[in-house]
Amino acid sequence: MDNQQEILRSTRIAYLCGLVDGEGCVGVYARGRKSESPHHNRPSIQVKPTIALANTERALIDEYCSILTELEVPYWVSHRPSHGRNAESWTVTVNGLRRGMRLLPYLIAGCKGKKRENAKDMLAFCQSRLSDWIRAPYTSEQFALIERIYARNYGKRSSILRDYTRSSRSLKFPNGPSEDIVQPTT
Repeated sequence: MDNQQEILRSTRIAYLCGLVDGEGCVGVYARGRKSESPHHNRPSIQVKPTIALANTERALIDEYCSILTELEVPYWVSHRPSHGRNAESWTVTVNGLRRGMRLLPYLIAGCKGKKRENAKDMLAFCQSRLSDWIRAPYTSEQFALIERIYARNYGKRSSILRDYTRSSRSLKFPNGPSEDIVQPTT
């Protein structure tokens, strides 16, 4: 009986990987923001690993959510009602470092091509960020991982990430005064 349950679980995980491979997105959400502190008026960047699946079939979304729940992966479901020509749709999103790390090993094992490579780079990024001080500036290795994911998804280098590269001084003195370097796009 245990063998049958394990086969069913493996099949469901393979189904989840197939959905993400065919209909999903494995990428990063990056946004620039101003500091809330009056003492630090320099811009910063926030990067969130994101795994998303959008579809118009409610049964498919319910099955996907069921598998995520079984794997104990937290997720968010957003609903867009039909409007004009656009059909009703749902988007299931897994955001963040720790949440992503729960799902990424399954995607690395089950996805193919770009999604698998993105999952590998995203896992390396998550592990790197979680092993460091939570407010530490992004390292050049972390930026390289983000750039590779972005390039695979969009076919070009990200321009938003280059504008927030920290100077070497800010890496030596994370709490002290520092200046940002704006690198021109080449």
